[in-house]
This record gives sequence, structure tokens and C-alpha cells, in this order.
Amino acid sequence: MANVKTTPQDMPPAGGYSSITYERIFLKKFFKRSVALAFFVWGVGCVGYYYSYRFKFRTLAEINGARNVLFATLVAERDRAYLKQIRKNRDFEREVMKNVPNWVVGTYYGEPIYKTLVDKYRREDCKEVFSFTDLYSYLYLNHRYTIYGGTPWRF
Repeated sequence: MANVKTTPQDMPPAGGYSSITYERIFLKKFFKRSVALAFFVWGVGCVGYYYSYRFKFRTLAEINGARNVLFATLVAERDRAYLKQIRKNRDFEREVMKNVPNWVVGTYYGEPIYKTLVDKYRREDCKEVFSFTDLYSYLYLNHRYTIYGGTPWRF
């Protein structure tokens, strides 16, 4: 045999091997207390989030229902204010042009300015509606522009 090992044979360590353990070895715990506490807090947070989301959803549904109910009233009030402004414009035109001969309110020397469409409602231009009012009223109502620094914040 050409490849014979010439190193010394392995021997037991000095003092011998350690004793064989035959007592019961308990399993390691799957969770430490801190990990279990973290999962508990997470679970409670999820349940709390679920119930708060339900409450928020119900509250938003109620608020949106109220908005839908009030929307028709707000549109009616807006249209009423619009018609009041048109009436003020006609009264102002009647007052200003009362000394002009052959002047009929709503016409230009007797010639109708607008063509009346049957069963159609035509809204006048904003500039026409606000022609006899303050410039700042026009800017604020149509562009939400104020003289104190431009457009205000909208929430």
C-alpha cells in the first residue's frame, strides 16, 4: 500500500468524553412573550380599524344622503338668485333708458336682441348678468377671486 497514513490515530480527549444527557429536554417556545404581545396588539388594531371604518362609512353615507337631499334646494335657491338679478337688470335698464324715445326694455330700439327658442331655457352669459353690478361681485361669484390676494383656499 503506497498511501498509508502516517499521522497518529485519533484518541479520546484528555479527561474523557462528556456524560450522555438522558434527562427530558423541553421544546423551545414557538413565540416569545414579546412576539405574542405584538400579534395581540396587531389583532386588536385590525378589529378596531374594521369597526371604525364601518362607522366612518355609515357616517359618510348619511352625509352624502343629506347632500343629495339638499342639492335640489340649493339649485333652486341659485336659480332664484339668478332670476332676481335678471329682474334687477331689467329694472335698471328701464330706469336708465326711460328718457330715450322709442326704447322698449329688452330690445335695441325696438329690435329684439335675442331670438326666443320655443320650450328652451337660455341662460345669459355671466358678464351680461353682472353688467350692472360691482366688478368684485362678478369676480368673486364667478371666479372665486377676492381683492385680498387672489383665489382663496378651497377645502
